[in-house]
Amino acid sequence: MTDQPSRGPLEKWGAKAVALTAIISLVFLVFPRLKPEPEPSPERGASSVLPSTLVVRQETPPATLASPSVEQPGDVILGTWRQYWYGPAGDLQWLSTYVVSKVGTGYAMTALELVEAEGVTPSLGVFDVRADGYEWEFSSNWGQGRVGYFVLYRVSPSRFEGDVMEGGRVVGRNRWVKVP
Repeated sequence: MTDQPSRGPLEKWGAKAVALTAIISLVFLVFPRLKPEPEPSPERGASSVLPSTLVVRQETPPATLASPSVEQPGDVILGTWRQYWYGPAGDLQWLSTYVVSKVGTGYAMTALELVEAEGVTPSLGVFDVRADGYEWEFSSNWGQGRVGYFVLYRVSPSRFEGDVMEGGRVVGRNRWVKVP
């Protein structure tokens, strides 16, 4: 028989809690994507989401996030924009007008005007907006499981042009012109 005093129930539970905490910490260290995200707060760019306005965060590594008052290269997309589509004959046809605004560290695109015409698929909302000053990408919910993916390139400070894809296939070409 040993002369060690026996540990009480409180000490046993304390040791188990410390061991469990160490194991959970190790799991989150090895698998960081398992760590739960905190609830969004107004300081982190949360806002209500309306069908015609979807807010997304600019994809920037957390170590380089700037305060909302600091201008980022992607901020060239801020303002009011008119969307044009190159028709079958190569002519430009106006489709919509959007306002792009900054919300926290992300952008919100709100439709001001949408053309209602045969063959035109109106957007139900825009999401996954990314901009770096030279390239502007976003997705548009076209309803019934359809999503348009826009990849636009800066032609001038007030003009972006590029392709619209659906299911990995180019379905059109767009020009976006900033309204002065």
